[in-house]
Amino acid sequence: MLTISSQRLTGSQITVTQNIQAAALAETGVTENEWNNFNEYAAWRNPYYLVYRDYQKTANADLLTSLFGYYALEGNSNDSLSANNGTDTAVSYSLSYGKILQGASFNGSTSQILIGSASTHSFFQNTGVFAINLWYKMANNTGTFGLFGNTGTSAEKGIFCYQNSTGQLHLSMVNGSGAASQLLNMTLPRFFLDTSYHMLTISSDGTILKVYLDGVLKGASTLGTLSSGNSTRALTFGYLNGSGSRLNGYLDEIGIWSRALNYTEVQSLYNSGSGLTYPF
Repeated sequence: MLTISSQRLTGSQITVTQNIQAAALAETGVTENEWNNFNEYAAWRNPYYLVYRDYQKTANADLLTSLFGYYALEGNSNDSLSANNGTDTAVSYSLSYGKILQGASFNGSTSQILIGSASTHSFFQNTGVFAINLWYKMANNTGTFGLFGNTGTSAEKGIFCYQNSTGQLHLSMVNGSGAASQLLNMTLPRFFLDTSYHMLTISSDGTILKVYLDGVLKGASTLGTLSSGNSTRALTFGYLNGSGSRLNGYLDEIGIWSRALNYTEVQSLYNSGSGLTYPF
């Protein structure tokens, strides 16, 4: 642990610096005001600047741990890890569609990106330990838009997520036992009704599933009985792959992890609204 020198820092600078170091060591967040004040101190006067800078680099590097697949959507839906490339149907790519460089456009009627097979992402409902992070925006704010899924009914096995015309986000995980025994069924209040990009993060540790929007925790729920065996269908983005709900809008920077993401990692991905792309 570094010792604060009174010749380098004075007054409130000491308090702010201590808070920054404590956050770095505990892997928690600090307020925007604290971070802005901290950055006003020159590195030569503030030894903790290098401590937190190096911590931030380490935190970003941790995003590579248990990364299952990453889809930057730069002209195609190839997996940056070369494990499970996507298969496109009626998807177009352009710099004008992206959050970071290019992004993917979905027409609301036939577009979809299918990834892997029915077994590829079955660990979602079988272990309850996973995370999905993506940026999305709607072409308009009317209608119901399917974001992703490998099922669309409670009688099957898998996950599905969509946003309705009032801005509510619906997320379900199903274990094949019917509506009364769903693994998870969440309806969150209106997120937004605009046509700007927003970051959606779903993180589950096997017991609690959390949903973040633009880095802010919006809801959490306890998981029910886990499933076993393959999902009913392959995971599809822009379509629930089990119902008629499709996305009329855009997706970018889709990441899938076989572990939960913590708050600090979600903040790193959000990057003050600028986003972050592989390899972080």
